Order: sequence, then C-alpha cells, then structure tokens
Amino acid sequence: QTEKSRDCSEKQSPCLHSLKNHFQKMTKENPQISERKKNMKFIKRKIKINEEFNREIAPFFWVKQRAGASVCLSAGDGYLQEIFAARADEGFIGNGYDWSSLAQVFLDEHCAELQEKIAFDPEADMFCAYSKDKYALADFIFQFKKACENKPLIADLFSRAEAD
Repeated sequence: QTEKSRDCSEKQSPCLHSLKNHFQKMTKENPQISERKKNMKFIKRKIKINEEFNREIAPFFWVKQRAGASVCLSAGDGYLQEIFAARADEGFIGNGYDWSSLAQVFLDEHCAELQEKIAFDPEADMFCAYSKDKYALADFIFQFKKACENKPLIADLFSRAEAD
C-alpha cells in the first residue's frame, strides 16, 4: 500500500464508522427501514436479471438499456383490470397513466428510498418505469409485483391514486 492510499483509508475510517453507527441506530428505531435495507443489500448482491426474474415479474417485462433499464407493462391486457374498474366512474380505465399513478403511490409509501432513482414514462397503452440503477429498478418492480398480487394491499394503494 502506498502512503497516499493509507492516508485516504485512514481518513475514511472514522466517516465509515460514523455511517455504520448511524445506520444501526436508524434501523433499530425503525424496523421497516431495516427490512427494506436488508432487501436492497440482498438484491444488489444476489439478484440476477434472467429468465427466472422475468417470470417472477410477469406480466411486467424487463428492457435492458445501454445506461440502466426499463420495466414495462402492456396496459389493458387484463392484468388487475378489476382494480381499475372499481374506480371507472372517476376516469380510471387501466391504461399506462393509471398504472403510473398506482406505481407512484406504491413508490411513495413502500419504496421511498428509491424515489430519486425511479422515474415513470407512461403512454396510453403502456406503463413504463426506468432507472439508470438497474438494481434499484429490479428491487422496485419485484416489490411492486408482490404488492400487485396482494389484492387488499393493491386496492388500498389504488384508493390513493390520482387520475391523470
């Protein structure tokens, strides 16, 4: 090790120690944060975006890009249509904009730490979320798909979605 690299690591140690203590304190005070952080670590280390992952997130589909990735859903294919039909009188029809509103509520309430990393670009016939950080996007869509499969949870989230 060079003297310069030793200096650098010595200077970083107190900071890293302080961050570790802050993280431990934060997670003790809020177990939900602890669980989400643990999930993020798991995904960043272990997730492989492969056929198995694609099956788990279906009917959403993964689109690899040069810088990051997107995840999309062909809107109006019937997936969770009963959720949108429950608020048809408010203008919800299950299009890409409606899915984006639902996904935004989920992001706000269940994945707040990913808000700066996930963006939406819906069209009438397609929901699309994208990120430069493919691991953050993978975590988001994996958790969102699990929420979609929990009918009471997704109905509750959708009750706070705003029509576009």
